[in-house]
Order: sequence, then C-alpha cells, then structure tokens
Amino acid sequence: MYAQLRDEKNHYGKKLNIKEQVNEKDLIIASQLNVIKDVLDDIVDTLENIEENISHILMEFHNDRVGLYFSGLSLYLEALQVSDASLRKELIAQSLKSLNDSQAQIIQEFKSDIAFLRSPQFNKIKRKKHDCLVEK
Repeated sequence: MYAQLRDEKNHYGKKLNIKEQVNEKDLIIASQLNVIKDVLDDIVDTLENIEENISHILMEFHNDRVGLYFSGLSLYLEALQVSDASLRKELIAQSLKSLNDSQAQIIQEFKSDIAFLRSPQFNKIKRKKHDCLVEK
C-alpha cells in the first residue's frame, strides 16, 4: 500500500510507502477493549433474559386474572343449572365474588399500564428506542 500527494496542478507526486506501526501499548488497549466489549455483551444478554422472564411473569399474572374471570363465569353458568335454591344462591355468590375480583384486578392492571404510559419514565424509554431505530 502506498500514498501519493498531488501538487497545485493536480499532478501526482512520487509514491510514499505506508507502514502500519502497532506498538505493544496499542495491542494491550485493543485487547482490553475487546474484553470490555465481551463483558458488556454478556451484561446485555443477561438483561435481555431478565426482561424476557419479567414479560413472561407479567403475562402469567394477566392470564391468572383472565382465568379468574372465566372461573367465575363458569361457576355462574353452573349455578344456573342447580335445582337446590340455597346451593344455587351460594354458587352465584361465589361466582360473583370471582367475577368482581377478576374485574377489579384487570381494571387495576389497566390503570397501572395507563399511568406508566403517561409517565416521564415511559417517554424516556420511548425516546431511547426511537433514537436506536433512527441510528440503525
């Protein structure tokens, strides 16, 4: 590999040899940067795994709430089939409790989600993700 300079008239001058000179200090720094990069990659992988696990757990919580709703609904439909009046009233009461509990939990979940979406914390996250997408 070589370099050439041009004069004022845009004519090329003589060829100049280019030699890459790497000293031991540069190699040590490059090696340290590679180690740091590997550690940061491991940290990112760990954080992504944690995020995935948290998302899974949150989905399980949501599914539990929905399951509680369907349980109450099923219990109510079953109560309608019971001929004994006192047992029917008791089953209906249990089903209404299950339905009310699930409704309250889902409403609270929605309120929390909406509060988070309105928060400055979400705006920071949204901005960071947007900036990352723009850079790519």
